[in-house]
Amino acid sequence: LASTMIYLVYSTYAKLKSTKVPHSGIRPAFISGIIWSVGFALNLVALRILGYSTGYTLGAIGPVMLTSGLSYAWFGEVSDPSSVRAFCIALILQVIGVGFVAMGRA
Repeated sequence: LASTMIYLVYSTYAKLKSTKVPHSGIRPAFISGIIWSVGFALNLVALRILGYSTGYTLGAIGPVMLTSGLSYAWFGEVSDPSSVRAFCIALILQVIGVGFVAMGRA
């Protein structure tokens, strides 16, 4: 919210002074901030529904698992066979750990 206010004040000032504002450089950061805010709000909802232990674990580890999978499958950042093996082991351990937390909740 504060960064949005700063951006609006800066844009208004620049418009009054007839200065160009680099919107193309600000747009990606603004959109990612919106996505982060929506994710944070949904994480708070998950905490209320699932409880703190399960909700926090899924909120903290879930995005890590998602981005790790994307980095491997989509971007090909893990390509060395030994690195792929270590990556798969780490991902399996994460899934097992989250599963244990979820079972402990039940």
